[in-house]
Amino acid sequence: PFTSFCERLVFQNKIWKQQREIKALKTALLSMKTGGSENAFQAFCDRLILTNKIWKQQKEIEGLIGEAEKLKRSRVAAVTRAAKQMVQDVRKERLTEEFVRDLVAELGECRQEIATLRTEHERELREL
Repeated sequence: PFTSFCERLVFQNKIWKQQREIKALKTALLSMKTGGSENAFQAFCDRLILTNKIWKQQKEIEGLIGEAEKLKRSRVAAVTRAAKQMVQDVRKERLTEEFVRDLVAELGECRQEIATLRTEHERELREL
């Protein structure tokens, strides 16, 4: 729980950092567009580089969000598996207890029957 919280916090911080960088790059791009560059080709290259950086940052954000979702799904699956295993363990334990109770009851009946047969046998021996 704490490690997953920390991982989510790290992912969120990375996302915020990427978003801040994107905002700064967009601001720089906008200032370049509005400022009017003396060298049109250099301005074009700068815009292209900034656009590529923005695109790369957005892809990284998408990747981080995807990783966070994958991590969340894997945690949910692990909890589900653990819950199913606990249910199975409880069921097995209950069946084992029931089986032991039945064996103890059957053992008691067998002892009772042996005692009855023993007394009958002793009575028959005395009669003979």
